[in-house]
Amino acid sequence: MKLLNVEPTEVEALTVFAINCFMCADTHYVSRVSTVGDAVDEAAKAGWYGYETEGEVCSTACPKCIKEVQENEAEQNK
Repeated sequence: MKLLNVEPTEVEALTVFAINCFMCADTHYVSRVSTVGDAVDEAAKAGWYGYETEGEVCSTACPKCIKEVQENEAEQNK
């Protein structure tokens, strides 16, 4: 068998956006979109948001950390 390089026409260039949780440092990757706005929309669909509570503002948090903050806030409001 003779090995050949992959045909250049079979290579697809993708833009990948990385969104990092400021609480736990988890990273969410969004590809197959072309703008930051589209990446933000896709991240929101996956549960990634910023949030503001009475004592804290976070620009980017993963679904796990969002849930934790919601639970902490609910506990404090009891």
